[in-house]
Amino acid sequence: GAVTMAAVDIAAALKATLDAAGCIEDTLLVAAEVGVPHADVIGVANSLIAKGYVAKTQLESSSTGLTEEGLSFAQAGSAEAQVYAAVPEGGIAQSELSDKLGAIARMGMSKAMQAKFIRVEKSANGATVHRNVPEIQDTVAEQLRTLAATGFLPAAELDALKKRKLVAVTVTKSFKLTPDAGYAEWGSGKQPASDLTPDMLSGDKWKEFTFKPVNLDAMGSDVASGHLHPLMKVRTQFRQIFLEMGFAEMETNRYVESSFWNFDALFQPQQHPARDMHDTFFIKSPARALTLPTEYVEGVKRMHTSGGFGSTGWRDDWAGGESR
Repeated sequence: GAVTMAAVDIAAALKATLDAAGCIEDTLLVAAEVGVPHADVIGVANSLIAKGYVAKTQLESSSTGLTEEGLSFAQAGSAEAQVYAAVPEGGIAQSELSDKLGAIARMGMSKAMQAKFIRVEKSANGATVHRNVPEIQDTVAEQLRTLAATGFLPAAELDALKKRKLVAVTVTKSFKLTPDAGYAEWGSGKQPASDLTPDMLSGDKWKEFTFKPVNLDAMGSDVASGHLHPLMKVRTQFRQIFLEMGFAEMETNRYVESSFWNFDALFQPQQHPARDMHDTFFIKSPARALTLPTEYVEGVKRMHTSGGFGSTGWRDDWAGGESR
């Protein structure tokens, strides 16, 4: 894309600092000096790194600041303090308090009761909120104001405010920049070559070029891989559902079942094609099941041949040998 004037100014500022000091300790300082967003400086730096002009060292810093809700609490008081302030001397109906404060009431009620600022009395006419103490100290708002002013709070207090999402930690990443192998070419108009070609190697032409450094930390290309069949995905989902319901899986890779339990008991007719050898594996030894529960087999046979419980059955000829 076209190089903007801002990018040229940033690159010039980076080169001037590198020529004068030999390194740039932190790109955040350059951004502040030039008066541009730090992201713009990082964009130009990455371009220079790709050309082999400069090398980078990754820097990382963190700062803790107030969230939008934290800022509002620092100014107007914490949710629990606002709830306390809205309760008059004689008390107030909880429903009226909720209408008065809206979302603040929902946030502040539990915190105010936990801090013993207020109490709720229930009667036939509904719940009434009363002040529990004549005055309170809004510690949360004080902590927020202290953090905003000094940038510091004891760890325990800071953790408590983080849990309430009143403060947040912002991580800022920046670079330390130093001259790289191609630094002398910066500004000469010559671009470092990115590839070593056969033509370069046929003679001594390669000596006329500077090359971009090889980034051994670069991520490789994604390798195409297989995916679960849709039916396997559904089976996996059902399996997980049953496991979460408390069912346990039984090892079945060493079990062989009779046609009775695999088909007859599931009300599949004995002439069904799924029972043929091209759809079902049969073993030679033993070729038949040794025992089956006689009474249960008779009940299943009656359902197949005569029906029952509203079913007419299959009305087929039952073969006892087929069940084994």
